[in-house]
Amino acid sequence: MSASDRFIVAVVIAVFRGGRVLAMRRAADKDAGAGAWEALSGRVVAGEAPLAAALREAREECGLEVTIDPRPIASYQAKRNRDDMIVVVYRASSETGDIVMSAEHDAFSFMTPDEFAAACPFPQLVEAVRLAAAPASAGRPCLEIVYCTQCRWLLRAAWMAQEILTTFEGDLGGVALTPGAGGVFEVRIGADTIWSRQTRGRFPEIKELKQLVRDRVAPGRALGHSDSR
Repeated sequence: MSASDRFIVAVVIAVFRGGRVLAMRRAADKDAGAGAWEALSGRVVAGEAPLAAALREAREECGLEVTIDPRPIASYQAKRNRDDMIVVVYRASSETGDIVMSAEHDAFSFMTPDEFAAACPFPQLVEAVRLAAAPASAGRPCLEIVYCTQCRWLLRAAWMAQEILTTFEGDLGGVALTPGAGGVFEVRIGADTIWSRQTRGRFPEIKELKQLVRDRVAPGRALGHSDSR
């Protein structure tokens, strides 16, 4: 095969958690795209189906077991250095679990689609991530609780998540628990932070948290004793 006949098949996995996509920064020593922010991605090896490659890359590049929609949401032609490349894009979700990076990347962040668009230098990938985000935004919103693992606030976060789901199970698409550090305790709906311990100086009472969630996802609903002072 001549150099002009070569082409690469790759997959992109847009992994969402609480309305945000997992962005990975390529390590500085990589031969292509060094230092660039991208979504989870990798090559399809000979004899491998793209969906199988997406599952494998998720495990290898970030350590997550993800749930992938088996239907690709987009595909596009690109270049990897001088080689032509066909990219198949999948949407995935992973509501729990810690990121374990490989040598391919040196940083990660869960970004809103707009934040990803500002950070990623690849326009086709940015558009694919926006397409991947559309089903989530068109359906029920997701709530995310970011808690400090150093402070051992997982049980508090899990209890609040259970209370919120019990009250709003028909109004929310899901509740994600996201590990953080540095004393963080934030409650988000999509890209909006509705409670920050750093800003407020305390944890929310469960009734006031339910009121904040109600005002976003089910305006006008009575919450019984949670509406009382």
